[in-house]
Amino acid sequence: MSMKARILTPSQLADINASSNIGQNDRWEFFERHYLAEGDSWFTLAALPGGNVLQEIHLERDSLIVNTAYPGDTLKRIVQWRRNIPFVNLLSKRNFAEKWDAVLLSAGGNDIIDAALSPEGILRRPSGVPRSVDDCIDDRNLKVFEDYMRANMGAVIELRDAPGSPNRGIPIFMHTYDYPTARPAPAKLFDLTGISGPWLYRAYTGHGIPENLWVALTDHLIDRLAALLTTLNLPNLHVIDTRNTLTRAAPGSTGDSGDWLNEIHANRKGRRKIADKLAAAIDTVMA
Repeated sequence: MSMKARILTPSQLADINASSNIGQNDRWEFFERHYLAEGDSWFTLAALPGGNVLQEIHLERDSLIVNTAYPGDTLKRIVQWRRNIPFVNLLSKRNFAEKWDAVLLSAGGNDIIDAALSPEGILRRPSGVPRSVDDCIDDRNLKVFEDYMRANMGAVIELRDAPGSPNRGIPIFMHTYDYPTARPAPAKLFDLTGISGPWLYRAYTGHGIPENLWVALTDHLIDRLAALLTTLNLPNLHVIDTRNTLTRAAPGSTGDSGDWLNEIHANRKGRRKIADKLAAAIDTVMA
């Protein structure tokens, strides 16, 4: 029988270690499995009004997840220890790190969106009427992006396996992304901007890409990212393919549609579907 994972913040974990402000059932030793989570808004606590994917995960063993994820996180930020102290300390820094059973990682989505939004990124303004998505992609910059992803995923492995780390070689589980629909459906995030997005919609309109190519272009970019992640061949990295899990949002919709709460985040039904797929893979490897 699967059980809902208990999720804590790093500050709550500190309370556990200080033996204060935490109930007996939340103590470290109460749990059979301990996971360190990092990543973007798919994993972020309170990033969305309805929650996040981790809050929907049910695992076969009693599991504690300490969540260091943050809305908008990119791989570059995740591996920069001066900007991401909680994750790096808890994973590998001597005298700070805990012994984890695995790392749960949600990363790459913000990176490819940033690359699409950039005026000198992976998209290009088509000259004339584009006939296919190839006319809207800067192949050279897309290859640069893929090299960036490979380098930063390698840096994640180096962090895990750093000298003195108690977590050398532990499994890292990460996911691909399902197919969003570029549409005017921004996300209401609790950050300094108040309103974030829409992202792909803004990238495509900003590059003058005709709407009839948006679905095919998005699918192509998500597939390229998935192909990269699933062929990294890094030690004990398990990439869970979540494509074709969610019901697509309707083009032009401005809010909750299909399994999507907004342009790039799943609603609760969708998050449950993603969480179930992640849990099944984690339970299989960790059995």
